[in-house]
Amino acid sequence: MKISEIYDMFDKIGCCTFATIDGDYPETRIAHFIAHDADGLYFMTMTTKPFYEQLKTTGKVSVCGLSADANVNKDMNGNLLFEAGYTIRISGEVKEISMDKIKEKNDQAFDYCIKDTKKYPAMVTFCLYNGHGEVFDYDFEKQFRDHKLQRSRFSFGGALAKKPNLILDSKLCIECGKCFFACSFNAIEKHNNSYSIDANRCDECGDCYLKCPTGAIKLRNNLELNKIKKLNTKEKNTMDLNSIKDAIVKNVYGITAETKKVPMHSHEKQDEIFYCIKGSGIGTVEDEEIELTVGKIMIVPAGKKHSLKSDTELYVSAFLVPVISE
Repeated sequence: MKISEIYDMFDKIGCCTFATIDGDYPETRIAHFIAHDADGLYFMTMTTKPFYEQLKTTGKVSVCGLSADANVNKDMNGNLLFEAGYTIRISGEVKEISMDKIKEKNDQAFDYCIKDTKKYPAMVTFCLYNGHGEVFDYDFEKQFRDHKLQRSRFSFGGALAKKPNLILDSKLCIECGKCFFACSFNAIEKHNNSYSIDANRCDECGDCYLKCPTGAIKLRNNLELNKIKKLNTKEKNTMDLNSIKDAIVKNVYGITAETKKVPMHSHEKQDEIFYCIKGSGIGTVEDEEIELTVGKIMIVPAGKKHSLKSDTELYVSAFLVPVISE
């Protein structure tokens, strides 16, 4: 999804829930996005509010909203009824944008920021520049289509989209069909006698997971947690090569004349290696700029801020490698 499409879905909802962390506890409040551009999604708060302090301390925010009737209704049998609609959520990194930078954009979409800052001098603007999320488009009563759910996962600014949490291991599947008949979301696909999970239709309700007699349906979060535990419990200077191989995340990123750049971001627990496969551009690690052309490599240690940019086009293969605790 494009940033403009993500913004439009939030804008249709209007007021959404913005969540931050205050010490050991989550905090929420109602706010809204006020603009967007190629750099991200923009919202405002005041320097006098705890919201501002939490954004500056953590550099992170999570936002969600519902486009549907929010009332909880029941039928004659006491079953819950939900009007067809969608929810959208996004989590990511934010940074404060100065008013000078806002004015430099010379974009009418940001006129509200300028006017509101004149009215309330403590008002400031933040940009969510690196985010991942999903659209959860539901029709539980199947009023408008033959399936209950359509999920769309997205990311921008160098973030990685979250992968589906349910996985079907074909090596363990005995093709009994119990998952197929247990699923009320039409998310289990049958291919002759084999089965697979359509992640875009899957609610991750757990019915198939609980019915599977062989444990062929697994939870990705548990698998990844176990991989990390394996890596971190190895003795010093001893590495399980198969575990490391499984934990490496591989992606291909493309920067075009439209997107122009991947904003500054970091990965706290992973090193990242970029290999240029097409075009040219500039990679930045903290304050150091690295020229990227075909065949060139840029290595980013865990925790280091980095970005990519190009005036033409730049395509890179990226490898996120977990940092092993000593």
